[in-house]
Amino acid sequence: MQESGAFQLAMGQGPQPGQVFELPQGTISIGRDPGNQVMIDDVQVSRQHARLIPQGGLMVLEDLGSTNGTSVNGLRITSPHTLAHGDEIGLGDNVTLIFYGRPVGGAGETVMAPRVAYDSPPSAAPAYPPPAFEAPPAPAHQPPPADYAAAPDHAAQPEEYEDDYEEAAGCNWALIGGCLLVAIITVLLLAVIVYFLAPASVVDPIGEFLEGLGVNVP
Repeated sequence: MQESGAFQLAMGQGPQPGQVFELPQGTISIGRDPGNQVMIDDVQVSRQHARLIPQGGLMVLEDLGSTNGTSVNGLRITSPHTLAHGDEIGLGDNVTLIFYGRPVGGAGETVMAPRVAYDSPPSAAPAYPPPAFEAPPAPAHQPPPADYAAAPDHAAQPEEYEDDYEEAAGCNWALIGGCLLVAIITVLLLAVIVYFLAPASVVDPIGEFLEGLGVNVP
């Protein structure tokens, strides 16, 4: 049989934080009514809120249909729950009790029971250095294809290209002169044809105009 004082509750939050309740043998009732073995005067606690039942050296917690509910380690219970050393019992939103499976002091002693952290925060993700930037390798020099025609290097031989330019310019003037000469000959031929073939009403004014210029027309 479990010895008296083997189980205790320490108030972590409530009307008297740090108060320790020595749990006697047998079933223990918890509530706001003064007749409970563990009496807690808080508006969130029902008159008959919960009870603790020893079973085979363990302690089982059961909610008695309380208004604000009973939780263990933040999870509301709806059926009997076997307690483990260090479990946090919640009565409504205002009261928490830490369950101890072995004595922590004399009966009625007031101690500050530490809050138990049940959910450890997720570990920070390891920091990895950013990948070093690597410039892409420069492409290997490729020789030009066989049919590649290199541009003429004007800067390498300027005198040679100046001579070519002057020669090309001379050819252009000769072409222009030839075109003018052909045009003059064509106009003269047309004038002769018109003179001999045109009617007198057209030829006579032309002849008078030429005679006025000192040109004798037969």
